[in-house]
Amino acid sequence: MPIAWRAALLFALCAVWPSSALAQGPCADVDRGEVRVRLRGRWPGALERELLAELALVLADRGVSVCRGERGLGRGVELSASAQEVRIRVWRLEDPEDLERAAMRFDLADLPDDALAFALSRAVDEVLQHARVVEPAAREVAPEAAETVETAGEPETAGEPETAGEPETAGEAEAVLAADEAANGGVHADDAAHTHPRWLLAALAEGRLFSGGDTQLGGALQLQLHLGWFACSIDVHGDAGGARESEHGTASASLLGGALALGVRGAGEAWAVGGGLVLSANATRLAGDPSPGSTAYEAWVATLFVGARGQLEVRPVEALVLMAQIDVQGVAIGAEGQDGADAVNRIDGVVGTVRLGLGVPLN
Repeated sequence: MPIAWRAALLFALCAVWPSSALAQGPCADVDRGEVRVRLRGRWPGALERELLAELALVLADRGVSVCRGERGLGRGVELSASAQEVRIRVWRLEDPEDLERAAMRFDLADLPDDALAFALSRAVDEVLQHARVVEPAAREVAPEAAETVETAGEPETAGEPETAGEPETAGEAEAVLAADEAANGGVHADDAAHTHPRWLLAALAEGRLFSGGDTQLGGALQLQLHLGWFACSIDVHGDAGGARESEHGTASASLLGGALALGVRGAGEAWAVGGGLVLSANATRLAGDPSPGSTAYEAWVATLFVGARGQLEVRPVEALVLMAQIDVQGVAIGAEGQDGADAVNRIDGVVGTVRLGLGVPLN
């Protein structure tokens, strides 16, 4: 075969080899020495493929292959993606199930899209080396310096990941990670932050039912803050009730107010549940529309409700949250409208409120 044809064939083989020999499939059910890669969060398909290919190329020089799989056998790395960063966590075979050997946050903000896979694969390699999950890359050493290198021990390199406060022992690492989960409802802080935004603005339709039989319909605008297990919200709301027949005409009640809720919250990949205490302060309007010969009345009074709130969130897409809330409150400060000797528009007893609406993240 002419030399030119042989060179062309060799070039073609070199060009297609990375995409064929290093194509990454799911991990086998037995440990074959691969590095298992687990991706969490939402990854664009193109970035996922490029990252796995780049990582396979980086590790191929040391005879290590890469596959997609869950944590279990062997060694591996988990990459959790949020809007602004990726957190890299690695494990080894002998580690307890809930222990990550090392971790690093990788900032995505200043990198162009076409450089993400390359830069992220190099960061993953550094963390794997730092945790001794894979062997460090071979370094060229001059013959006259070989003896010095062997006796001086492995030097610290500038490329080692900055894992501030990283535990030196498995026991310390387990304690740090347990504290991280305890502060975030059993979910790592960055996973919770990715699954649900810290700030949320919601618009809700609401209906109230008082134990005396009165009903009101209205709406609320609510601002929520989520900090791991802790959640709080403030809202403004307005509701109006229908007219009720009385001896001398009809009577109605409406209210305008605000609420403060404090509670706890647990989040999953695309859902969250929470509950806590809620306090509502209102300016309540009582009004009477008289029949002929009677006198109209109107009064504004302060009312106060205290009770409990439960909340369910579902996040079907990144920028939208479906929300349902139920409040059950006692009327601490109530009011009533009078029609002669009869009391109408009673705001007392127990009030139940149901809300349904949509929320959008603010961060």
